[in-house]
Amino acid sequence: MWCYHDATMLDALPEPRLAFSVPIIGCADYNALMSVRIEQTFGPGSTLLPPRYPLSLQQLVAARDPAAIVFSSAPTNPFYGKKILVLSSGADTLVPFSASASFVDGLGKTLGPDGSLRVVIEDGAGHRLTPAAVKEAAAFVAQTIYAPNSRL
Repeated sequence: MWCYHDATMLDALPEPRLAFSVPIIGCADYNALMSVRIEQTFGPGSTLLPPRYPLSLQQLVAARDPAAIVFSSAPTNPFYGKKILVLSSGADTLVPFSASASFVDGLGKTLGPDGSLRVVIEDGAGHRLTPAAVKEAAAFVAQTIYAPNSRL
């Protein structure tokens, strides 16, 4: 099992013992997130180009970002069979869910019959962990651990 806040899913990828993940206010697509932030900072039409987005950072992201990984089939999909709860906020301007939406949508289609994806976007919460999100995470963890076919 695994839970994290404001991190990438990458650390959970190679670990087969992890059965579930709860990304809280996170973003698995760094380029999408930085695109949003660059436009917020420098205005519409601003792009991810050096010097604002150095080539060395682009290369690192291309090699390590979950959104850059091909995970369309079971042998190459580190998320296959895992249960995932994504917690986000509809009013978060620092890590808006829109930056993760494409990745999360694609991920949900590749988890396999034993995997599952639940996405909860809390309206108006901003960039903070709310009591409602904590309850949602606790319920998800309990449901996952105590499921009849649980491996935990």
